Formats: sequence, structure tokens, C-alpha cells
Amino acid sequence: MQLSDRINCYDHQNLIDIGGTDIHNGVATANWINLALYDRVLFVVQLGPTWNAADQLDSLHVNQANTAAGGATKACVPAVNIDQTAVNTTGENFGMEVTAAHCDTENGFHWVRAEVAEGGNTGTDEVRVIALAYGARFQNDNESGFTQLA
Repeated sequence: MQLSDRINCYDHQNLIDIGGTDIHNGVATANWINLALYDRVLFVVQLGPTWNAADQLDSLHVNQANTAAGGATKACVPAVNIDQTAVNTTGENFGMEVTAAHCDTENGFHWVRAEVAEGGNTGTDEVRVIALAYGARFQNDNESGFTQLA
């Protein structure tokens, strides 16, 4: 078994201009990942090739929900929030990792997603998010669907 057999790579949000909104465009039901199927999810957030230096990320954290459609939501603990004015560099990367221990799984909160928002809208503010879910709890031949080259 290879690591790539036990990891799933989600295009959590392809490159999108979040100026004045969030990566889900306000859609509460978008992009939830079932943490009950994995030990951990790592969200990699990258400021895109076009980022207005006058703007900063206003929100960067992971939320949990009790259904695949969003249902009831709340922040994961510990919350990974930012309060920086320096977050305005094209190509800057952030990582947020979450485990079941960060979620209220006893009450069914095992769906997670990255929350990334920029409240200003003085220009184009592109962001992309990739999610790597790993430590599959159930063995399959190839969780990821990656094409094995060797």
C-alpha cells in the first residue's frame, strides 16, 4: 500500500475572486468534507496570482457541520483565525489541519470545510483551496483515484 492509496485530494475551491465575499460565495451547503472517513484533513489556502495588496484576508478558519449540506455549523476548536494586516501577498500560502478531536463528533459534527473571506472589494482577490484528507478509516484499493505511475 502506498500513501497515495490512503489520501484523497479535493479541489475544495478552485481559483475564485473572493473580494467582498467568501470562497463559497455565501452558499452554506457547498464543499463539506466528511471527517468521519479520515483521521485528518489539511486545508491548503493559497492567495492567487492576482491579489489586491490593499486588501487583507478577513477570515481564515475551519467550520464543522452536522450534515453534508451544512446543517447546523460552528467553528472547530481550536479555531484558526487570523488577524493580520500583512496577509496580502500574491502566492502566500496557509495551512489548516483539523482532526476529529477538533470537532464535536459526539453530537454529529463531523463535516468540515475551510472558511476564507475578504470583506473589502477594492480589486481582484483570488484564492484557491485544496483539501488533503488522509488516514482513511476504511481500506480501499485506491481512495484517491490517483493514477499510479510506478
